[in-house]
Amino acid sequence: MRNIIGIIIWFCCFSMPSAFGYFENYPPFKFSETPPRHVNAELLVDNEKPDYKSKDSSIIARLKETSDNFDFILKEGYIVLASLKEKITPFPYAVYRVDLDKNGLMDFIVFSSNRGCGLASQLVVVDIFLKKDDKTYQNINYEGFGSGLEDFVDLDQDGKYEIIIMDMYSSEKHNYFSYNIYELKNSKLINANSKFKKFPKFIWYTEDKNDKDTTHLTLEEKTKHIVKVDSKIQYKIVPSPNTKSTGIFSGDWWAEGDGWSFNLALEQEGNKLKGRYCAVAQNGNRIDCDPDKDNIRGDVKGSESEVAFDSYYGEGMGKRGGNVGKAKISIRGNKLEWIVIESPKNTYYYCPNKAILEKRVRKIYN
Repeated sequence: MRNIIGIIIWFCCFSMPSAFGYFENYPPFKFSETPPRHVNAELLVDNEKPDYKSKDSSIIARLKETSDNFDFILKEGYIVLASLKEKITPFPYAVYRVDLDKNGLMDFIVFSSNRGCGLASQLVVVDIFLKKDDKTYQNINYEGFGSGLEDFVDLDQDGKYEIIIMDMYSSEKHNYFSYNIYELKNSKLINANSKFKKFPKFIWYTEDKNDKDTTHLTLEEKTKHIVKVDSKIQYKIVPSPNTKSTGIFSGDWWAEGDGWSFNLALEQEGNKLKGRYCAVAQNGNRIDCDPDKDNIRGDVKGSESEVAFDSYYGEGMGKRGGNVGKAKISIRGNKLEWIVIESPKNTYYYCPNKAILEKRVRKIYN
């Protein structure tokens, strides 16, 4: 029996990666007559290089793990960009520095892993910190399978980097790896599939080496999945040292289920609470979300808050400004409970009526 269990564990943890949609060359698709130029970034810390300090001591990065605790920090001056002091996934494993958006200011890329077996071990959390002219940072957060520096590529050789995000599409019959291309515009990731021939790509997940675009899926199925991938990209401004947002509600909260996801980005200052939600429903057919506009506000009383919210659909499809609804949010241990107590009237809304959300604790904003 022990031998059988050992074989099962070995298969799940070590044999699964061989089933990836690409195996030898990356990217596996031809974009131009000459090879694409990959980003040339400076490695600050990883599992073999635990400490970094710039010559002027303004940049500090540390990545150390013991059997009992995890010590990770990335900071510039007094601004803490990312920090983790507990053994809670995802675990950062590499930090790079490069001017990614070509604005003359150095940015950071942090890769984190959820670890685990099989495909779960290949799911990477990517945090990009783009330095803005006002010395704050725009944090771009997303997940991708097998993500790494090789995903940052100048595909059209215009001197600017595109980013490839690899995701998984599951249907009743098969699973597929999806490849979508994004470009940086105004500190946001904008889908750029239309600029490249035969993109997006959906590759059947098999045990053999395979880089052929599937013919199994309809355009509607592909489009729905792309919308879902786009909606999972999260944005956050990392504020200056003078900005205080340390209340118990502050942070990014997340919940998801079969065909839906719900994200809350909240900021608490004293007893005032504001923020926004991003809701994906009906398998990606409905997205109630705008990463640039707040739609939640309320007052905090202890570990509870009654907030007003309005749907981004507003008084008609695609219009914001509909009648206001009300929700009660409460801290329950290390989770947040969301309950709609009064629905917005005369408007569409797609946030869940009730949800339990978990906090993404890997980032601490100062």
